[in-house]
Amino acid sequence: ANRRIDNMLGKEPETRPCNVPHIDSLLGGLPKRGLFTVIGHPGGGKTTWALGAVLGAAKANPIPVRVVSYEQDAIRTQATLLSIESGQQIHGYLNTGEAPGAEEAREISEAMSRQHPLDFAMVDRSIDAPAIYREIATTHARTGPGIVMVDYVQNLPGFGAFQEATPKIEESCRILASIARDFGWLVVMVSQPDKASSKHNSRPTAADAKGSSAIQQASDFIVYVWREHQQEPCPASDGPARQDWIRKQRKTEIGVVKNKYGKHGAEHVALDTKRMAFREPDAMEREAWGISPEGSVEHERL
Repeated sequence: ANRRIDNMLGKEPETRPCNVPHIDSLLGGLPKRGLFTVIGHPGGGKTTWALGAVLGAAKANPIPVRVVSYEQDAIRTQATLLSIESGQQIHGYLNTGEAPGAEEAREISEAMSRQHPLDFAMVDRSIDAPAIYREIATTHARTGPGIVMVDYVQNLPGFGAFQEATPKIEESCRILASIARDFGWLVVMVSQPDKASSKHNSRPTAADAKGSSAIQQASDFIVYVWREHQQEPCPASDGPARQDWIRKQRKTEIGVVKNKYGKHGAEHVALDTKRMAFREPDAMEREAWGISPEGSVEHERL
């Protein structure tokens, strides 16, 4: 009881371990409840990061996970999850039509077997915020608290009187936040910054997205995923310059810009875009990125 009261007073969030180092080190794990927003530019890895986080939480804890995606279908979502789990280039096989080799197929099959017991499912892509609420209410009555991921909030369909972009986002955020409040679920909401911010590939801030005021007000946690060198052109010829470019493309900054419990910070991780996985950077990557061995990021609070 005292621990719950401490949580209510804002001393620390209740978290679930998810075996993802930069989440555990920044937040002590994925929060058990609340509205958790992940922002990032298109193609920057925000959906991959969010899927990896909720997959890790589901593997470490017997909880249901529901994914509502307006960006990719169930096949592509499962391909990302299997890539994270197996370390194989599942999207590459889908894109080229090539079959994996015997060893790769074995690792993919084993990954599928590990994921099979999880209560992890996609929800109809076309549903609006009220329908998401009803879906979670039905699931909660059967399973208890879990995680629902919405990718991404700007693409949620309009409903009732809320058809225009800003009112739709505002009311959708209110409804998603009520899922956390009414049922004790963690709602992971993915959000994109506006076009101007994405065009310049600046570090995402909570104020960049369409409907940002509602997002900032409703969210208990806001995390950004940013690849600093994402838009830099690839050198024409192979050689050291190209290898350096490849290493810089992996550089990803994960930062906490809102945490109602107070803890902020940022860390560098490496993104393998072929295998859809985040990992700790190696020594050569750190050297190419010009960061310290610890890899922490110092910048003004956004």
